Amino acid sequence: MVNGRPVAAAQLVDLLLRSHGPGLLEQLVALYAAEDLAAKKSLSITDADVDKELDLALRRLVNPLAAATPKSFDRAEAERVLETVLNERNISRDEFFLPLRRNAYLRKVAQADLAITDAQLHDEYDRRFGERVRVRHIQLASSTEASRLQERLAAGETFAELASRYSANSASAKEGGLLDPLSASDDAIPENLRRAAFALQPGQISGVVRVGEWYHVLKLEERIAPQQPEFATVREELVRSVRDRLTETRMRELYEQTLTAAAVEVQDPVLREAYDRRVKQRGK
Repeated sequence: MVNGRPVAAAQLVDLLLRSHGPGLLEQLVALYAAEDLAAKKSLSITDADVDKELDLALRRLVNPLAAATPKSFDRAEAERVLETVLNERNISRDEFFLPLRRNAYLRKVAQADLAITDAQLHDEYDRRFGERVRVRHIQLASSTEASRLQERLAAGETFAELASRYSANSASAKEGGLLDPLSASDDAIPENLRRAAFALQPGQISGVVRVGEWYHVLKLEERIAPQQPEFATVREELVRSVRDRLTETRMRELYEQTLTAAAVEVQDPVLREAYDRRVKQRGK
């Protein structure tokens, strides 16, 4: 009731279905389809599997360069960032967990079907032990902040000190912004960042590089010549790396396949119209 006038539940529900319903329904469709796929293969998940997906999502949320960042991770801090993001985007925690459960099922299926070839291991060997670069970075929330930091760097301030004080990436900030060595072909690192890093000369500072919602400034510390360790001594390390890489790729494929193949019948006419429109847009 508002000043004695009733607000009908149907009015509120229809507005919610038109605006928020299609995206939420798509998440539910994807979850149900992933559950069905896993059940056909007699696979199931546990709370621990979902928690692993949460841990991975939190790492990626606070650190889009997690693959090249020192492995320290403050989960409590990441949880605080998550709550801020959920509030800003008007997403409930229950809704946030839908894709985590879906990913837990898809990961089980992807890993069960996984086959690693010697050719893939040799490609990974070349990727990991070919030429690499070591860079420092400063991660910022806006291009304006990044431009200001560039001005201070141009004025002679130390890159590592500014990274420690201002970088939003707490893991690398503790190391003065220093990342693990990057390969030009490592697709675990965003392509535009790799391209920017390899375009630099030692000591040179990049322009502003956007990665998702974050903005980065890079400094090239050194170029690392190719290494040649014995293949047999690093084989297990290569297997783990290839398994992780192929699993992520296969999960994305399974998501698209199961979502597209799912037989969805929407009974509510308001939601059906909105969801059909979303499906058509996704298919373009």
